[in-house]
Amino acid sequence: DYLTVKYSSTGSQSWTARYDSPVMQGDIANDIAVNANGVVFVTGISDIDATTSTRNTITTIAYNNTNGAQNWIHIYSLGTNIAAEANALATTPSGCASAGFVQTAIAKSDALVVDYNSTGSNQWYFAYNGIGNNNENIHSIVVDNTNNVFACGYIVESDQDRNMAMMKFDAQGNFACQKTVDGTSSGSTDDANGIVLDLNSNPFVAGYVDNSQNSNDIAYFKSNPANCDTLFYLYYNAAAGGSDKVYDMVRDAAGN
Repeated sequence: DYLTVKYSSTGSQSWTARYDSPVMQGDIANDIAVNANGVVFVTGISDIDATTSTRNTITTIAYNNTNGAQNWIHIYSLGTNIAAEANALATTPSGCASAGFVQTAIAKSDALVVDYNSTGSNQWYFAYNGIGNNNENIHSIVVDNTNNVFACGYIVESDQDRNMAMMKFDAQGNFACQKTVDGTSSGSTDDANGIVLDLNSNPFVAGYVDNSQNSNDIAYFKSNPANCDTLFYLYYNAAAGGSDKVYDMVRDAAGN
């Protein structure tokens, strides 16, 4: 079941909220966010198939900050035998957006963003299928003050070559642009796990790339929000030459 717990600034428990799917199967909350009005949003995966088969859907819930009462719930499904999972959540000026992947008819996955308004209605969704009907997934998203959504994760562009990826969607849900970063190793397994916006709404993306066949290097790039072009790109390889990875990042008030 989903379990959401609110604590006060002194560590006292204020309320708990629990969600169990209608068929009482497995439910896992993967991300949480709170907007400027205090509304608490939670998203993740929920199994809505009463049989022994697993059919996950994206279930997003909004809670009242004061008492934990459920404001709304939205169960997103594209139909029977099509699985979808949410890994990330961000608040928007009009509600929230969740992101992850949706399974396709050929047992591959497409990157998925679902946008909700303040009452939980689905305003738009976009399933991104990269080159060659391979796998795509989103791990993190941010939203700027004009409702543009920036998402990062990975795209398999050819064969088994998995690349770091950032995608931009406009406020109406249209695909705007993308940027991918590929490690130097043939068939490298690269991934983007964290994304933030600086004080000027420029997206910064962090993750890892495979530059040496046997290990990963931390990778970090800044993009132009208008066209997703790279403004700079850095990578870090520890002195020991082992595997280095980034799984998340934050920005401070000064923009660092």
